[in-house]
Amino acid sequence: MNKTTLIAFLVIAFGLEAVLFMSRISQAESQATLVSGPLQDCPGSPNCVTTENGQVAPISIGNQDPQKAWALLQQVIKAEGGKLGKVLPDYLSATFQTPLLKFTDDVEARLDESSKLIHLRSASRVGYYDFGANLKRVLAIKEHMERSLAQPDLKNRHE
Repeated sequence: MNKTTLIAFLVIAFGLEAVLFMSRISQAESQATLVSGPLQDCPGSPNCVTTENGQVAPISIGNQDPQKAWALLQQVIKAEGGKLGKVLPDYLSATFQTPLLKFTDDVEARLDESSKLIHLRSASRVGYYDFGANLKRVLAIKEHMERSLAQPDLKNRHE
């Protein structure tokens, strides 16, 4: 049963209160954290995407100053509609809400200074299928970062 069918069934069978209840569940705190260095693996469901396992290539910061790139990522996440949570020198968590039902999705990032990469993970808190929302989000953040890193005013190269 896909998400749309499930929502329609819940609205018909249990009314709007059931949908609102599911939305409140999805807004519960996430358990986002690093697992011995890399970001958590995605479960076997299609509502999670990570650059840690090759699903999508990570963001390459090239010769940019890693800390400037990290600060830029925080700005990009906000510009893409995310709300920053925990921000550490090499890890951050953020949340995004889906437009219609306000389900919460978790985004995590890890700065790998030695490889000059930023890894991303985006996952739905509830459900199984997300209609590609998390993949689109990771690709949008990555594209926004790549455009911003290419701007002339960010060309202060880290040597």
